[in-house]
Amino acid sequence: MNDYKKTISVLITITLIIHGVNSFFDNKVIPTSAVVVIILFLVALWNNFLWKLDYPKFVTTIAYVFGLRFKPCLSGKWKVTVKSSYDNRANEYEGVAEIKQNYLKLFVSTEFANSCSDSTICLMEQEQNGRWYLLYKYINRPKDSTLQNSTNGGMHEGFSYLKVINSNLLEGHYTNDENRRTVGVIKFERLEKDTINIMDIFE
Repeated sequence: MNDYKKTISVLITITLIIHGVNSFFDNKVIPTSAVVVIILFLVALWNNFLWKLDYPKFVTTIAYVFGLRFKPCLSGKWKVTVKSSYDNRANEYEGVAEIKQNYLKLFVSTEFANSCSDSTICLMEQEQNGRWYLLYKYINRPKDSTLQNSTNGGMHEGFSYLKVINSNLLEGHYTNDENRRTVGVIKFERLEKDTINIMDIFE
């Protein structure tokens, strides 16, 4: 989000400069309103499409100057593997996750045999060593409605921290709230990557 604020500040500065130039030349260069529309279109284009593409090094360097970082694109479907302290990590539990992502927002949903979860807070940040990580808070709901309020298998909240090993693998751990009091390790392996569609900019 700090990257986005920096970029917006740069865009506002450019708009003000162009407005000043237009005023000096009696609005004979480019109408300020047209500049604003172009900038808003470019922001939408970047947020939903352009950031996903691969670029040469010099392009990423220029983008970084304007506060833009090329984040890993995690959109798509993933196989999820979990080992829990509930059974002393004796078993692996498999499920499926879907990650929806644009430059500013992330949403993670997972489904296992007996429950499903949705993220309520989700972000991706970069550590000082350059490695990216995914952090999200989630609400887990049992599929069996009779267990909704159970302390042993009912609805609960938790946090997951996943390191982005590469574009196809995330590894980390999770912890649940006082209703479950369990922790464990979690792994995401990519099953399917979202296709890049220029029409995404209109969503």
